[in-house]
Amino acid sequence: MIDRALQDVLPPAAAQPHELHRAMRYCALSSAKRLRPILTLAVAECLGGALREAMPSACAIEIVHTYSLVHDDLPSMDDAETRRGRLSCHRKFGEAMAILTGDALLTTAFEIVAGRTGDPRMAALLIGEIARAIGSRGMIRGQVMDIRPPRRMTAAHLRTTHRTKTALLFAAASRCGAICADATPTTIDLFGDFGETTGLAFQIVDDILDADADGRGTAGGESCSYPALHGMTKAIGDAEGLLRRAMAIARKGTRKPDDLLRIVDLIVKRLSDAASS
Repeated sequence: MIDRALQDVLPPAAAQPHELHRAMRYCALSSAKRLRPILTLAVAECLGGALREAMPSACAIEIVHTYSLVHDDLPSMDDAETRRGRLSCHRKFGEAMAILTGDALLTTAFEIVAGRTGDPRMAALLIGEIARAIGSRGMIRGQVMDIRPPRRMTAAHLRTTHRTKTALLFAAASRCGAICADATPTTIDLFGDFGETTGLAFQIVDDILDADADGRGTAGGESCSYPALHGMTKAIGDAEGLLRRAMAIARKGTRKPDDLLRIVDLIVKRLSDAASS
């Protein structure tokens, strides 16, 4: 459903400027887990909301995530050759076009929420949620912390980096789903907590999957990660604790938590695979 919706909301490749729109679609329509937009839809549905009302926000969340990956992959950032099993945007279209592609994806995300959400008040709330999650005190802060780490990594610095760079977008995805279901502020906050907890666990599991056999480094050459700072045993234990907490929040927040629990189970499986490898 999300893939079909993304096909619809992105500018067609035939529209001018052709290369920019081809690059946007190349990046946003590539094979991906779609975990963040699925979270938006699942929260909305479990709270009695309609999927069609939540889909614009779900698409916007995924497009924002894609923009962040395009810019993360740039030579001045992570200098990644590939993304999602194929050439990264700057390798395929050139660095200048990749910068503009990320810019265009970001602005398109807000255009989708503003133009396709039926209730203007709800649209304003959703735009605010996404903007706060990804701004200079959110995801971009996390990116700054990631490229400017302290000489001696601390647990507080690493946790804040994980929270801002990864978990806050998970929180926004969940909060947007609750807003689309016209939930109360208390319920929106509860599901924001669910999303943030899930996002923190997801990032720790990513660190575990990237770590070398001794847990000292990562496949991408990063100098520090959760296993590198805390050890593999604690990393696995902390991820398990966060996943249990996410499940408890889901059960508290709705009488129909099954879809949310299945999302958490996907991360549990990734952790189990990592722990057994």
